[in-house]
Amino acid sequence: MSKKVNDGMVGYAFPPFQMQIERGKLREFTRAIGDDNPAFQGDDPIIPPTFPTVFLFWAGEGLEGALKALGVDIWNVLHGEQEYEYHGVLRVGDVITGRSRVESITEKKGMTFILIVTEYHNQADDLILTETMTIIVR
Repeated sequence: MSKKVNDGMVGYAFPPFQMQIERGKLREFTRAIGDDNPAFQGDDPIIPPTFPTVFLFWAGEGLEGALKALGVDIWNVLHGEQEYEYHGVLRVGDVITGRSRVESITEKKGMTFILIVTEYHNQADDLILTETMTIIVR
């Protein structure tokens, strides 16, 4: 794969992916991050604010799949930033559909910055969350 990212990929839309928020996956996530907050358990648990990080990995092609589509070798990548803007509430049982697109590709000081935006909608097609991720290619 090429180290140079094709800036013609701006606007590229990845295939949509879908995931149901399951109580067991929520438990796995809270154990993995070492958070035993009782609010994340019980009959109507709240979803930790960083839980959507797993959507792309558990339901989509993962970071490697996205990078492959862009022609980038994962060994040349740094994770620059991740931001979540909530527009609604995520709940156990929700079926979330993610749609990612390449928002921008810029060059700075010999590095390439790829901005990927993912919009997540629930089963009622309500926009629940917008995720913005910056990937740096060395």
